[in-house]
Amino acid sequence: MTFVGKLFTVLILICSIFLTAVAVMLAASQQNWKEQAMENKSKAESYAQLLNASRNQVEEIKAALERERVTSRLALQRVQVQLLVEQADAAAKETRLADLVRADGAQVQVIQQNTVRLTELMEENERLRTSANELTETLHNTLTRVTSLTDANYKLEGEIARLSERSGQLANDVAQIEKVMTAYGLDRDSLTAHIPPAVEGRVTAISRTVKGLIELSLGSDDGLRVGHRMDVFRDGKYLGAVVVKSVTDNSATAEIVPELNEAPIRENDRVTTQLDSQLRG
Repeated sequence: MTFVGKLFTVLILICSIFLTAVAVMLAASQQNWKEQAMENKSKAESYAQLLNASRNQVEEIKAALERERVTSRLALQRVQVQLLVEQADAAAKETRLADLVRADGAQVQVIQQNTVRLTELMEENERLRTSANELTETLHNTLTRVTSLTDANYKLEGEIARLSERSGQLANDVAQIEKVMTAYGLDRDSLTAHIPPAVEGRVTAISRTVKGLIELSLGSDDGLRVGHRMDVFRDGKYLGAVVVKSVTDNSATAEIVPELNEAPIRENDRVTTQLDSQLRG
């Protein structure tokens, strides 16, 4: 064989080992990917609900902001008009006051009253100016909050898009893994089918025609599968081991393992997959 042929042979062997390892790892991690996909889907739905609630809140704030803006504008216009009117009235009264002072000193009291009224109006105008400034500050704070909520919405939309994409990727990965497992004749229980369940039962019959064959009170409903090994004991004494050969819903046929048989097995002897705990009990 040439050097190139030997090289191809080694490469083919390495690729076979690598593919076998990948298949085993993919089968082992299938359940984790499915659970992660479901968890990401649940998170995406929660983020979508939060996004809708945030959008509704933004719309409500915008509407309230617009109403406050219109109210503030009208109030300011009324104050300005009232100020102009009062200023014109004050100017007229001052002119009239000068005329009255020259004409009759008896009108001084009326002028003083008008002056007090003017002072009150000016104070009211100052209060209105202060209120307008406060409304302006509130408007600025509201706009800042709207901007913050908008940024949060953009972040939520990005997170939802990322999770949706990740969920799709995981679903695709799960589908690919299932195809690989099907191609290798595997299913979800392939990795644990050889492990017997933690059960205990009794020997219900001893075969009189086939040596070493017994019947058990456990079946597939209890999780038994062909090939599972069980230990037999009586009154805390180990008698031997049996291997399941056939299974029905509520019973099974097992064969005694000769090299592990330490005493005759009889009907009503106990069988278990957890011998240590039974003997200690």
